[in-house]
Amino acid sequence: IPSPTLGQPIPCAVTLPDGYDQDPERRYPVLLLLHGTDGGRDDWLDAGGLADAGAPGGDLPFIVVTPSAGNSWYVDNEAGEGAWETALVDDLLPAIDARFRTIPGRAGRAIAGLSMGGYGAVHLALRHPDQFGAVASLSGALYAPDDPLTDDDIADFHGAFGDPFDPDRFARESVYTDLSALPQGAPLPRFYLSSGGNDQFGLDVAALRLYQTLKQHDVPATLVVRAGYDHGWQFWHDDLGEVLAFVDSALQ
Repeated sequence: IPSPTLGQPIPCAVTLPDGYDQDPERRYPVLLLLHGTDGGRDDWLDAGGLADAGAPGGDLPFIVVTPSAGNSWYVDNEAGEGAWETALVDDLLPAIDARFRTIPGRAGRAIAGLSMGGYGAVHLALRHPDQFGAVASLSGALYAPDDPLTDDDIADFHGAFGDPFDPDRFARESVYTDLSALPQGAPLPRFYLSSGGNDQFGLDVAALRLYQTLKQHDVPATLVVRAGYDHGWQFWHDDLGEVLAFVDSALQ
């Protein structure tokens, strides 16, 4: 997809419902599905089970778009990988609506992702609540502004929050900052937060903490913590069906 914002194309895979070509009048919701650190557009197809996925009792009921966004953390970083938040919202989404039979706008659009992409999904949904009616975060890196960070954590950011790391910038990009900055009366997406119960980075606790904060703000949210899973593809693969069912229900 061409991106004037980035000055280069956004590579992405688009997975269409089985019946897309049979009914040329039907329009479909869109799920923007984001990858994690060091990932790419094919991760959800190759390892996540998307190629074989569908809502319980039926075919995949929406168009799924999986872009490659490098290690951008889906934020605007002109000194780093580029303005990815702007590119996805201003370039990718309109291009998908133009090329495919979508239901445009928040009533027909959801966003989800894993790890870095779980953060990106929540971050974009809260900063653009007019664009997304539902959001799902799987093992999302849902840090609070004052969370203690290790050198490994900071290295995993790949300069997305400044190089050298800028704690003030990191705090400004926090999902908690996004939540507190929501305008009064803004439309709120439905939330699905999930994690393996043995997440080695403690992101199960992070999901619980954000869930509690969302409930305090009267934001509709679902929390799922699955025993026996860590931060890895087995969990993301096995949870994808629930995410698709959640999105299908939320966008009805």
